[in-house]
Amino acid sequence: MGSVNGQFISSILVLVSAAACSATSAAPTTSCARTAPVVVRKYYQLWSWQRYPTMYAMLSSAYRASHPYSRWVRTLGSPDRVAADATPGRNAAQVQVRVYMQSNDGTATAYHGTWQMARSGDTWLLDTPALARYATPPQDLLASLFKLPSSTPTEQWLKAQRLLRTLHATVSHAKVAVMATTDCFVDPSGRAKPATGRDAGCSLIDGAGYEFRVGPSGPTDYQVVYDPADGMVWFLSGCCSDFHQYLLSDVSAPPTCITDTMPLTQVRTRHGIRLGATLADVERAYGKAQPNTVGTYTGLDYENRSQGVPGMYCGASFAFSKNRLAAIELDGC
Repeated sequence: MGSVNGQFISSILVLVSAAACSATSAAPTTSCARTAPVVVRKYYQLWSWQRYPTMYAMLSSAYRASHPYSRWVRTLGSPDRVAADATPGRNAAQVQVRVYMQSNDGTATAYHGTWQMARSGDTWLLDTPALARYATPPQDLLASLFKLPSSTPTEQWLKAQRLLRTLHATVSHAKVAVMATTDCFVDPSGRAKPATGRDAGCSLIDGAGYEFRVGPSGPTDYQVVYDPADGMVWFLSGCCSDFHQYLLSDVSAPPTCITDTMPLTQVRTRHGIRLGATLADVERAYGKAQPNTVGTYTGLDYENRSQGVPGMYCGASFAFSKNRLAAIELDGC
């Protein structure tokens, strides 16, 4: 098995299955270390989702100096199926990697080896790859990397949030009001990726959040940003053309290691509505609606009936507790 050079290695990476996206400890955790394997798994996952600029920023300055972006991005290729896993190496700065690639013509190759990492502040950067080719791809590699789970602890945690269930309950029988324009979430801090073109003014979690997929059909994509300090989560879920974004307060600690964190108190809708707003604030921004009350919670439901804009959201639902906005859902169109 011959060694594979760094530039070729940069073209090999990876769809990480939901099972490989995170540790799955049963004990809830409010924070977790951004270890080298976590960073490498994120890098590989971003590759599979074609988040090239974010991936490039995760490479060390030495690696980037010898691999200019324009040349590096041309080496990535587009295999039909790519997958990998990443585990701790001999020390904290080394990560063991197994990689599998399958081309459109059915040709398959697999590699194994290491990434040497470089420390940068409170995180790690990918610095030096050293991979060799398997003569025959091991069957456990293929079986483990291409089997999407029907669910994950992170998905179960999101679905179990009380305010998510409350949001759906309060708007399930609400009279739908019409809002004037489509909507989206905006991150004034600039930590989430800004959208461009017709979506300008919106913020995207893509590349900035914890991403995973679950099956068996679809599959369903999830992108998650967690705020442990304020007990908030912003996430997107969907399949095909059916996507939903949520911003929830008062969430429990996740059962998995989510290192994609940022303050979420300033995230708002494009109409200027943040969690904590009053029902009157929402009606001033979106128009008068007929509230629906379930227990101690109240819900408002809106939709835009004009032609949808790609990337934008045509429905907006709100759940209030004691007249304060506690949860927002934006529905794709």
